[in-house]
Amino acid sequence: MKRTVRLATLPLNRGKYGELCSVIKRYTDAKRVFVAHLRQTSLWRLLDRSKSFRDYAKARGLYPEGINVHLIDQAAFDAVDTCIRHIESCFARADIKAKTWRRFTDENERHYAYACLARYSAIGQIMGGGIPEIPTVAIAPETRAKIASYLHRVSRAVSSEMHSAAVGQPSSRLALCLWTLACTLWLTATLLKAKPDATSKSLAQPTTSASHYRCLGSLGCQAISGLY
Repeated sequence: MKRTVRLATLPLNRGKYGELCSVIKRYTDAKRVFVAHLRQTSLWRLLDRSKSFRDYAKARGLYPEGINVHLIDQAAFDAVDTCIRHIESCFARADIKAKTWRRFTDENERHYAYACLARYSAIGQIMGGGIPEIPTVAIAPETRAKIASYLHRVSRAVSSEMHSAAVGQPSSRLALCLWTLACTLWLTATLLKAKPDATSKSLAQPTTSASHYRCLGSLGCQAISGLY
Protein backbone atom coordinates (compact mmCIF):
# COMPACT_ATOMS: atom_id res chain seq x y z
CA MET A 1 0.00 0.00 0.00
CA LYS A 2 2.83 2.41 0.82
CA ARG A 3 4.36 1.77 -2.60
CA THR A 4 1.01 2.56 -4.22
CA VAL A 5 0.78 5.82 -2.26
CA ARG A 6 4.31 6.98 -3.04
CA LEU A 7 4.05 6.27 -6.75
CA ALA A 8 0.44 7.32 -7.24
CA THR A 9 0.57 9.59 -10.30
CA LEU A 10 -2.69 8.39 -11.82
CA PRO A 11 -6.07 7.34 -10.43
CA LEU A 12 -6.24 3.63 -9.63
CA ASN A 13 -7.66 1.45 -12.36
CA ARG A 14 -10.43 -1.00 -11.55
CA GLY A 15 -8.09 -3.94 -11.14
CA LYS A 16 -5.78 -2.14 -8.70
CA TYR A 17 -8.75 -0.66 -6.85
CA GLY A 18 -10.36 -4.08 -6.42
CA GLU A 19 -7.06 -5.57 -5.28
CA LEU A 20 -6.62 -2.81 -2.69
CA CYS A 21 -10.15 -3.30 -1.34
CA SER A 22 -9.48 -7.03 -1.07
CA VAL A 23 -6.30 -6.39 0.93
CA ILE A 24 -8.16 -4.02 3.25
CA LYS A 25 -10.94 -6.54 3.88
CA ARG A 26 -8.53 -9.38 4.59
CA TYR A 27 -6.51 -7.23 6.96
CA THR A 28 -9.54 -6.06 8.92
CA ASP A 29 -11.10 -9.53 9.07
CA ALA A 30 -7.87 -10.99 10.43
CA LYS A 31 -7.48 -8.23 13.00
CA ARG A 32 -11.10 -8.63 14.15
CA VAL A 33 -10.47 -12.35 14.83
CA PHE A 34 -7.24 -11.58 16.72
CA VAL A 35 -8.79 -8.90 18.94
CA ALA A 36 -11.74 -11.19 19.72
CA HIS A 37 -9.30 -13.80 21.02
CA LEU A 38 -7.45 -11.21 23.09
CA ARG A 39 -10.65 -10.37 24.96
CA GLN A 40 -9.84 -13.39 27.17
CA THR A 41 -7.90 -12.15 30.19
CA SER A 42 -6.07 -15.47 30.33
CA LEU A 43 -4.38 -14.51 27.05
CA TRP A 44 -3.16 -11.14 28.26
CA ARG A 45 0.13 -12.80 29.04
CA LEU A 46 0.72 -12.57 25.28
CA LEU A 47 0.44 -8.77 25.32
CA ASP A 48 3.81 -8.28 27.01
CA ARG A 49 5.48 -9.27 23.73
CA SER A 50 3.68 -8.89 20.42
CA LYS A 51 5.62 -11.73 18.79
CA SER A 52 4.27 -14.10 21.44
CA PHE A 53 0.73 -13.54 20.20
CA ARG A 54 1.85 -13.93 16.60
CA ASP A 55 3.36 -17.33 17.43
CA TYR A 56 0.23 -18.28 19.39
CA ALA A 57 -2.05 -17.34 16.50
CA LYS A 58 0.02 -19.38 14.04
CA ALA A 59 0.06 -22.41 16.36
CA ARG A 60 -3.73 -22.23 16.82
CA GLY A 61 -4.39 -21.96 13.10
CA LEU A 62 -5.87 -18.47 13.28
CA TYR A 63 -3.97 -17.36 10.19
CA PRO A 64 -6.22 -17.51 7.08
CA GLU A 65 -5.10 -19.52 4.08
CA GLY A 66 -3.87 -18.03 0.84
CA ILE A 67 -3.01 -14.56 2.21
CA ASN A 68 0.38 -12.87 2.42
CA VAL A 69 1.77 -13.91 5.81
CA HIS A 70 3.47 -10.53 6.35
CA LEU A 71 0.11 -8.78 6.04
CA ILE A 72 -1.42 -11.05 8.69
CA ASP A 73 1.64 -10.58 10.92
CA GLN A 74 1.00 -6.85 10.76
CA ALA A 75 -2.66 -7.42 11.66
CA ALA A 76 -1.58 -9.48 14.69
CA PHE A 77 0.79 -6.76 15.89
CA ASP A 78 -1.93 -4.16 15.29
CA ALA A 79 -4.40 -6.21 17.37
CA VAL A 80 -1.95 -6.38 20.27
CA ASP A 81 -1.36 -2.63 20.06
CA THR A 82 -5.12 -1.95 19.98
CA CYS A 83 -5.79 -4.06 23.08
CA ILE A 84 -2.88 -2.50 25.00
CA ARG A 85 -4.11 1.00 24.22
CA HIS A 86 -7.63 0.05 25.22
CA ILE A 87 -6.54 -1.43 28.56
CA GLU A 88 -4.35 1.57 29.33
CA SER A 89 -7.14 4.01 28.52
CA CYS A 90 -9.56 2.11 30.78
CA PHE A 91 -7.09 2.19 33.67
CA ALA A 92 -6.37 5.87 33.07
CA ARG A 93 -10.06 6.84 33.08
CA ALA A 94 -10.59 4.91 36.33
CA ASP A 95 -7.50 6.52 37.98
CA ILE A 96 -6.39 3.10 39.18
CA LYS A 97 -2.74 4.08 39.60
CA ALA A 98 -3.66 7.15 41.63
CA LYS A 99 -6.05 5.11 43.79
CA THR A 100 -3.34 2.50 44.34
CA TRP A 101 -0.84 5.17 45.41
CA ARG A 102 -3.27 6.56 47.97
CA ARG A 103 -4.33 3.11 49.19
CA PHE A 104 -0.84 1.76 49.97
CA THR A 105 1.80 3.78 51.80
CA ASP A 106 4.53 1.16 52.21
CA GLU A 107 7.25 1.40 49.55
CA ASN A 108 7.38 -2.35 48.87
CA GLU A 109 3.59 -2.57 48.58
CA ARG A 110 3.55 0.26 46.08
CA HIS A 111 6.43 -1.34 44.20
CA TYR A 112 4.55 -4.63 43.93
CA ALA A 113 1.27 -2.98 42.92
CA TYR A 114 2.87 -0.87 40.20
CA ALA A 115 4.91 -3.84 38.98
CA CYS A 116 1.63 -5.72 38.51
CA LEU A 117 0.07 -2.80 36.63
CA ALA A 118 3.11 -2.64 34.35
CA ARG A 119 2.74 -6.29 33.26
CA TYR A 120 -0.29 -7.27 31.21
CA SER A 121 0.24 -10.91 32.15
CA ALA A 122 -0.09 -9.92 35.82
CA ILE A 123 -3.17 -7.79 35.09
CA GLY A 124 -4.81 -10.73 33.33
CA GLN A 125 -3.95 -13.00 36.23
CA ILE A 126 -5.47 -10.54 38.71
CA MET A 127 -8.61 -10.16 36.58
CA GLY A 128 -8.93 -13.95 36.74
CA GLY A 129 -8.68 -13.98 40.52
CA GLY A 130 -5.03 -14.99 40.73
CA ILE A 131 -2.09 -13.59 42.67
CA PRO A 132 0.92 -12.71 40.49
CA GLU A 133 4.44 -13.41 41.66
CA ILE A 134 6.91 -10.63 40.90
CA PRO A 135 10.46 -11.98 41.35
CA THR A 136 11.98 -8.51 41.71
CA VAL A 137 9.81 -7.60 44.72
CA ALA A 138 10.36 -9.31 48.08
CA ILE A 139 6.99 -9.21 49.80
CA ALA A 140 5.03 -11.56 52.07
CA PRO A 141 2.43 -13.85 50.41
CA GLU A 142 -0.42 -12.42 52.52
CA THR A 143 0.54 -8.90 51.47
CA ARG A 144 0.57 -9.96 47.81
CA ALA A 145 -2.88 -11.45 48.24
CA LYS A 146 -4.16 -8.23 49.84
CA ILE A 147 -2.83 -6.05 47.03
CA ALA A 148 -4.05 -8.41 44.29
CA SER A 149 -7.50 -8.46 45.90
CA TYR A 150 -7.61 -4.66 45.95
CA LEU A 151 -6.48 -4.37 42.33
CA HIS A 152 -9.08 -6.94 41.32
CA ARG A 153 -11.79 -5.00 43.12
CA VAL A 154 -10.96 -1.62 41.58
CA SER A 155 -10.52 -3.21 38.14
CA ARG A 156 -13.98 -4.75 38.09
CA ALA A 157 -15.46 -1.32 37.42
CA VAL A 158 -13.70 -1.15 34.07
CA SER A 159 -13.79 -4.87 33.22
CA SER A 160 -16.91 -4.42 31.06
CA GLU A 161 -15.12 -1.76 29.03
CA MET A 162 -12.09 -4.02 28.64
CA HIS A 163 -14.24 -6.87 27.34
CA SER A 164 -15.65 -4.62 24.63
CA ALA A 165 -12.19 -4.26 23.09
CA ALA A 166 -13.22 -6.30 20.04
CA VAL A 167 -16.12 -4.01 19.15
CA GLY A 168 -15.36 -1.08 16.84
CA GLN A 169 -11.71 -0.53 17.67
CA PRO A 170 -9.82 1.59 15.12
CA SER A 171 -6.91 0.21 13.15
CA SER A 172 -4.34 3.00 13.41
CA ARG A 173 -1.88 1.63 10.84
CA LEU A 174 -4.56 0.79 8.30
CA ALA A 175 -6.35 4.11 8.84
CA LEU A 176 -3.15 6.09 8.22
CA CYS A 177 -2.45 4.21 4.98
CA LEU A 178 -6.01 4.65 3.73
CA TRP A 179 -6.15 8.31 4.67
CA THR A 180 -2.87 9.06 2.89
CA LEU A 181 -3.97 7.12 -0.19
CA ALA A 182 -7.38 8.80 -0.32
CA CYS A 183 -5.80 12.27 0.00
CA THR A 184 -3.28 11.47 -2.73
CA LEU A 185 -5.98 10.32 -5.13
CA TRP A 186 -8.18 13.30 -4.33
CA LEU A 187 -5.30 15.73 -4.93
CA THR A 188 -4.42 14.02 -8.21
CA ALA A 189 -8.00 14.23 -9.42
CA THR A 190 -8.27 17.88 -8.38
CA LEU A 191 -5.08 18.90 -10.22
CA LEU A 192 -6.10 17.07 -13.38
CA LYS A 193 -9.47 18.78 -13.28
CA ALA A 194 -8.17 22.26 -12.48
CA LYS A 195 -5.22 22.44 -14.92
CA PRO A 196 -5.73 20.05 -17.82
CA ASP A 197 -3.07 19.99 -20.52
CA ALA A 198 -2.37 17.74 -23.47
CA THR A 199 -0.60 15.14 -21.34
CA SER A 200 -3.02 15.11 -18.45
CA LYS A 201 -5.98 14.89 -20.85
CA SER A 202 -4.56 11.80 -22.44
CA LEU A 203 -3.84 10.24 -19.08
CA ALA A 204 -7.00 11.31 -17.29
CA GLN A 205 -9.51 8.61 -16.38
CA PRO A 206 -13.23 8.85 -17.22
CA THR A 207 -15.42 10.85 -14.89
CA THR A 208 -17.07 7.65 -13.67
CA SER A 209 -13.93 6.97 -11.60
CA ALA A 210 -15.00 9.75 -9.23
CA SER A 211 -17.16 7.20 -7.43
CA HIS A 212 -13.96 5.25 -6.76
CA TYR A 213 -12.51 8.23 -4.91
CA ARG A 214 -15.62 8.64 -2.80
CA CYS A 215 -15.71 4.92 -1.97
CA LEU A 216 -12.01 4.80 -1.08
CA GLY A 217 -12.32 7.94 1.01
CA SER A 218 -15.29 6.35 2.77
CA LEU A 219 -13.19 3.29 3.55
CA GLY A 220 -10.49 5.50 5.03
CA CYS A 221 -12.97 7.40 7.18
CA GLN A 222 -14.54 4.16 8.37
CA ALA A 223 -11.16 2.79 9.35
CA ILE A 224 -10.34 5.98 11.25
CA SER A 225 -13.71 6.07 13.00
CA GLY A 226 -13.31 2.47 14.17
CA LEU A 227 -15.59 0.45 11.94
CA TYR A 228 -12.53 -1.47 10.82
